[in-house]
Amino acid sequence: MDAYSWTISTDLQNVGLIPSFESLMSVEPCDDLSVIVVAIDKSRDPGLRELLNGIVSLSNSRITRKDLIDHLANIVCSRLGGQTWTEENLSSRWKECTQSLEDILHSVILPIGSLTVGLCVPEHCSLSIS
Repeated sequence: MDAYSWTISTDLQNVGLIPSFESLMSVEPCDDLSVIVVAIDKSRDPGLRELLNGIVSLSNSRITRKDLIDHLANIVCSRLGGQTWTEENLSSRWKECTQSLEDILHSVILPIGSLTVGLCVPEHCSLSIS
C-alpha cells in the first residue's frame, strides 16, 4: 500500500472502503505521513480490555445511574489526559502522544487503549463504516 497516495474515496461505489488492517500494519510511520489509525480492537489491545473490565465491574456495582455516568465520565477524562483549556495545548499533547506510540509500535495503527490524550476530530473528517 502506498501510504502517500491513499485517500478515502469520494466515489459512491467505494465509500466506506479502507485498507485492510494488515495493509495498514505494513505502513511505516514517518514525519511527512499524515495517516494515523486509532484501532478499537479488544482482542489486540490489552489496555482496552483492562478498561472494559473495569467499566463492567463498575456497572455491576450497586450505584445510581447518575453516579455510574459520573464515574464513567471521570474514567474517560482521566484516562485521556484530563481537562485542557486550550486547543493548542491539546493539539501538542496529541502529537506528542501519537508520535511516541508510533515510535514504540513502529506502526500508524494506534490501539485506543494506549492513548493517553483524547482528541476530537471534526465531523467532516470522520469515516462511518456500517
